[in-house]
Amino acid sequence: MGTCTTGGCENLETGVVYVVTVRAWNGAALYTDVQSHGVYVDAIAPRAGVVFDGEIEGVDSDWQSSLDTVACSWRGFEDAHSGIARMEMAVGLSACGTDVHGYTDVGLATSASLSGLTLTTGVRYYTSVRAVDMAGNIAEACSDGITLDASAPSGGEISMGGQYTVQDSVVFLSSLSVGATLLWSGITDAESGVAGFEVGVGRAECGRDDMVSFRDVGLSSQWELSTSGLQMEQVQVAAAASGVFIGVRAWNVAGAASAVLCLTVNVDLTPPVGGDINDGWSAVSPAVY
Repeated sequence: MGTCTTGGCENLETGVVYVVTVRAWNGAALYTDVQSHGVYVDAIAPRAGVVFDGEIEGVDSDWQSSLDTVACSWRGFEDAHSGIARMEMAVGLSACGTDVHGYTDVGLATSASLSGLTLTTGVRYYTSVRAVDMAGNIAEACSDGITLDASAPSGGEISMGGQYTVQDSVVFLSSLSVGATLLWSGITDAESGVAGFEVGVGRAECGRDDMVSFRDVGLSSQWELSTSGLQMEQVQVAAAASGVFIGVRAWNVAGAASAVLCLTVNVDLTPPVGGDINDGWSAVSPAVY
């Protein structure tokens, strides 16, 4: 069970509670015993878990867009003896490094973030997490790293498919219900890559989506309005009254969005007004022979 001397105890066993008893004697050979509350011995470190880079708990991300914050989550840290007292998080430029930000107490959370950092685009950062048990034993685990991409997708052009005319940069259509298809191309991201596109419809200015909120269309390069499930009557009325802005924007894998590319679209619901046709060469009176 261990050996104790005036200098302390040794060869103690993990999982055993040791109680210290002190006996005091007086000159009449009477004594009193006083016992401690006991000390639970835990010489075994916690079991290390797995660390995930990124803001989504339990999902490991390879890219991020934030220039001043690094986030991570973890699972699987356990201690079967004294129990985990706290978790700590650090950030470094190499696996298990702490040169960007040293270990910080984050309580018993399963996710955390460190803010106020100065990060550099294109650099890979690694998060480290360690569990400290009640006895001070430590278990550490490190992530596989996350790379900063703070630049949004760029470039590209937008156009309209189907039958239309253009006047003063405004696209005129006879209907938004048949053959009206928004087309785009050339939007690229050289670092993390384009993850998907969103389209929306708004009034007054490019980028607004008060008519149709921006919605994910995946990696498609076109959007057919007639099959989009929109309330086309409302959009068409607005387009006929004052025009609408139909826009597309791209998101990269790191989560940064591009500027919105827009087309100003107006629906012309009225045909041309009929006139008179005169036979012959005269524009005034019709010919009779």
